Amino acid sequence: MSRRAQQNRGAGVRGTKHPRLFASEGALYPLLSHYLKRQQLLPVNQFHVRQGRIDLIGFEIDWEAVRKRYLAGPRQAILQPPLLRLFSLCALGRCYRLASLASILRISEVYLRRLLSGLPANTLVVKDKSFILRALPPPVVKRAVGVEAKLDDWRRCLTQAFSHRYYVDESYIALPCDRLGALDLALVKKRGVGVLSVSRAGVVPLLPANRNAANKEKRLWRLGLNERAWAFLSGGSILRHRLSEKGPPCCCRGLPPGDSNARIVAGGDKFLGFLEPLPKEVSSVLGSI
Repeated sequence: MSRRAQQNRGAGVRGTKHPRLFASEGALYPLLSHYLKRQQLLPVNQFHVRQGRIDLIGFEIDWEAVRKRYLAGPRQAILQPPLLRLFSLCALGRCYRLASLASILRISEVYLRRLLSGLPANTLVVKDKSFILRALPPPVVKRAVGVEAKLDDWRRCLTQAFSHRYYVDESYIALPCDRLGALDLALVKKRGVGVLSVSRAGVVPLLPANRNAANKEKRLWRLGLNERAWAFLSGGSILRHRLSEKGPPCCCRGLPPGDSNARIVAGGDKFLGFLEPLPKEVSSVLGSI
């Protein structure tokens, strides 16, 4: 046997002693989805944001707010960027001129009137050249948890999870349990990101994530996040299943597979165009990881 063949044979023997626990990142998703469900969170795979996509996001749903919105409206998800900007800028009960708002939103007054005409009467009142905002869509999302999964590149995983803190309340990295030896927990904790250890038996939290503080800069994104979650709920069988039940069952009952419904929430580049870029302090820290 040649020397190269002996080396290849030895490498194969060594490879069989320490095989990878998971063959791909996709193998982590079912375990992570099950973990989010056990935490009473509604899991959605491949949630797109301006800086890319979040592998998994878990929504803590306010089911009482869902019931109220289903009964009082608006039942359709408000995904038009101009309307989301309008809701983030306007105060309830105050009169606004349509021409001024159209100029701020950088759209025509005709297009603004067309958008407002699609909203229910209990949301706003349009009078000639002005309108009054009477109610905002009730927030159905109490908390959003983002999870970034990788097989071994923990630094890249941390970079992505840290950038996702702008969009979610808590951000986690998920790694196979046999790949945690090189992880710098002190650096991860400093960035406010949590750690999840994934094995074939399930998911174990190793480090809790810091809760992100809400501010006015995130109000627009929060409105969009709420509406995309509502689009996911109202577009499938989850809402009908929950409203038809007498008791408060676990949120994992009646859930369709996350992958098949991710496109409902993902939106697209046109929807994501209204989001503000990451703050400068966040972008500067990303380069140091």
